Amino acid sequence: MTGRGPGKTLRVDAQRNHEQIMATALRLLPEHGPDMPMEELARAAEVGVGTLYRRFGGREQLIEACAAAAFTSVTTHAQRAEAETDGWSALSTFILDAAPDLMVVGCLSTWYPDSWRKVKASQAEQHRRSEIMAVLDRLVRQAQEQGRMRDDVDVDDVAMMLALVLRPIPGRTDTLDATRRYVSLMLDGLRTRP
Repeated sequence: MTGRGPGKTLRVDAQRNHEQIMATALRLLPEHGPDMPMEELARAAEVGVGTLYRRFGGREQLIEACAAAAFTSVTTHAQRAEAETDGWSALSTFILDAAPDLMVVGCLSTWYPDSWRKVKASQAEQHRRSEIMAVLDRLVRQAQEQGRMRDDVDVDDVAMMLALVLRPIPGRTDTLDATRRYVSLMLDGLRTRP
């Protein structure tokens, strides 16, 4: 971020602006696609365009910040899911709760490949991705051991299905409700039947 050095904290109003910009970007970028004007995003966040550029410098830095925020949120959902004792409930809750953030990741990786390469190269993001995959693997195994999930799939299958379901389709901007429906259909296909 521009205007901040190590160890500096943001003023209360600057922090509020930062949070408004991030929340708006995480909500609107997947809906409006890669060509959303920064001016429109600033207006929706109820900040000036200058504030947006002061906080992030430009679209690339905003995209990187959004990706980091989405991964952080997915990691939090994963950690919360591990506390659940019912494997299927933990897995399905994690996937449904993380779907909005994973949708952001899918959109950003598709629409902003240069920024995405930087994010993927970051050690912090590599660590988060490894942690998320490890939790997902444990949840899949737990659900299978409890007989609640098909045993002919593995964590890589689940991750690939999620990536496919959550990746944007050119010319179409799905709503979060539609995305949750697709994820629910995917989960139904993974569950064992009595």
